[in-house]
Amino acid sequence: MLGATLNVNVARAGVFTLAVPIPDGFEVDSLTGEGVAHWTEGKSDALGRHAVLHLATKTKGMIRVDASFSGAGIKPMESWAVPQIEVAESVRSSGTLMVVPGQGLQIRAVDRERISQSDARDFGETRKGALAFRLLEKDWKLALKIEALEPWITARTLQEVTLREGQSRTRMAIGIRVENAGINTLQVQLPPMSESAERTLRASAGPVSDLVKIDDSGLWEIRFQRRVIGDVELVLDYQEISGSDPADAAASEMKIVPASVVGSRQQNRFVALRAGGRLALNVTGLGEVWQKTPWSAVPDTLKDRGDMSAPGHVMRVVRSDENPALGVKIERRDIADSLKLQVTSAGLTTLVSIDGSTVTVADMRIKVVEKNTLRVTLPKGYELMNAFVNEESVLVAEVPGAAGGTSYLIPVAADVDGEGMAVVRFAYRGGGAADGDEYALVGPAMNVPMKSIEWQVSLPEGVELSDFADGYSLVGQQMLSRYGVDQYLRLMESKKLEGKEKATSMLDQANVYLQQGEQEKARRTLSKVAKGNKLDAASNEDARVQWKSLQTQQALVSLNTRRQKMEIYNRSDQQGQVVADNANPLLNDDTNYNQAQAEAIFARNTTEENAVLRRLAERIIDQQQAADPAPEGIELTIPDDGNVVTFRRALQVAGDAPLLLELEVDETSVTPASVIWGSLIAAGLTLAAGMLRKGRK
Repeated sequence: MLGATLNVNVARAGVFTLAVPIPDGFEVDSLTGEGVAHWTEGKSDALGRHAVLHLATKTKGMIRVDASFSGAGIKPMESWAVPQIEVAESVRSSGTLMVVPGQGLQIRAVDRERISQSDARDFGETRKGALAFRLLEKDWKLALKIEALEPWITARTLQEVTLREGQSRTRMAIGIRVENAGINTLQVQLPPMSESAERTLRASAGPVSDLVKIDDSGLWEIRFQRRVIGDVELVLDYQEISGSDPADAAASEMKIVPASVVGSRQQNRFVALRAGGRLALNVTGLGEVWQKTPWSAVPDTLKDRGDMSAPGHVMRVVRSDENPALGVKIERRDIADSLKLQVTSAGLTTLVSIDGSTVTVADMRIKVVEKNTLRVTLPKGYELMNAFVNEESVLVAEVPGAAGGTSYLIPVAADVDGEGMAVVRFAYRGGGAADGDEYALVGPAMNVPMKSIEWQVSLPEGVELSDFADGYSLVGQQMLSRYGVDQYLRLMESKKLEGKEKATSMLDQANVYLQQGEQEKARRTLSKVAKGNKLDAASNEDARVQWKSLQTQQALVSLNTRRQKMEIYNRSDQQGQVVADNANPLLNDDTNYNQAQAEAIFARNTTEENAVLRRLAERIIDQQQAADPAPEGIELTIPDDGNVVTFRRALQVAGDAPLLLELEVDETSVTPASVIWGSLIAAGLTLAAGMLRKGRK
């Protein structure tokens, strides 16, 4: 295509026409200008084929003509003469010549006369490969060498491999930049894959019309819908099914070969690994070819917009001329145990004797996600004295612990009205043989983490705190008067009165639960009152009778419900089922019912049937209550005596490790009476522990 802007200066006399020779092999597209009426094509011996511009009037002075010619494409050649466009009648001419190569062509001047080369950017031309010349005389000549350019391809690839149980998914994002010339096909070297994986290979993005396998080495050809040039984004993906178990040794190792673009002049290749389910991936054998890189270094155009989460491992191939395999070790992780118990707050009170032996009472508030067992481990030399859950004594199982210690399994369930919370209280003793001015106080190790820990330590008289271990903060320190028998008796009387008032309130609440139909809450509340023995003898017996009566009624309802289910299943009509559904809430999976509903359940039975069911229910309840109950533990009271120091700790994460509080103390003076009083308390606690063990046996 030729284009020219002719500025013709007509001097002396005016003209009516102008003649412009037409270059060989070209046709006129347009000839326009100010004052040009029309143009015609002519032919003469002197000018050959030429275009005649007819002016509207006789014109003198400056005339501007815009000419455009088109012809067949030009093939690469060693020398091509640039055609001239000029006015035939001109005496002299000068100007500028711009030559812009088409896509995929490169030009350079091989011969020129009466013409000088300039920088195309000086004339505002920024297209690649453009040449600019200044025309010095009318009869100038220019010959160009035209060369065809090969496509220049640069590539960036992201190979995302997601490993799951028995399956892997590979997403191949390829970004190429094609310069100089367009391409119709692109060859890529993909990782080796099975026949089943080849059937799943597809292009999910990009102008791809077909994928063709070239050979068995993994060479594939991508065929485009049209000739492409510039930036092109492609996405290929496939799935590999593995019949082996990742837990097997043979399946625990795999090799990942990075993909590459064949014929690319420059490549930047990334490999990202993701693990699904319970698989963990470890990259081995990186060497000098692979380099770990952050996910942010991967171009955003290659990432999957549907999943922008960061993968576990991201590597980059440092040397583009090599195609190394990446070793990946696969490990299968077991499902972590969920925390069914959570200690929201823990309070420990420890009484320390002069020889270092201790007695500790632990009070804990536990959030019960699901009824479970709390494992309390005490080191060697320590012994559990009692355990209470929601103020009820419970049976505790002893199992061997680590390092010669003992583990105690305490069943924990949420309190009746505790909104999923439980209160656990236990006491233990042990220790002794203090190391000079240092005391090592040992707390329990539990199978759940603890938070909001407050530890109150009563140091013996004549001993004061000088330093303590890290991990704790000192809340306060106070010196209290000696704890005597009178204070103890007053405290026990106060606790007894408080327990009686609480038991009376619980008995009233149990009756409220019965009226509301809350059968489970009523049963557990009456059981707590009957076993607590906080009331007088008559009231305790009344609570026990109500508890047994409620249990018997619940057993009766359960037996009758089972009998009704058998009757419904064996009936051919549905009328009996409708009646039973209206009368018995348990058939509708509702365990709550009031007294009126319970009487309605038995109304359909005969007197003999109800009598037989009652005898069965009473026998079941008698057997349950005849079972060996948990021995009633003896509650311990740690006196606030001597130097009382309080510490706090926010969190104890390592549940398997025991709480440890190391204290450094200074001795001032020891009053003989205090030592005797501390020894009497320790002896009394030892006697109580012995009575508890005897009750267990």
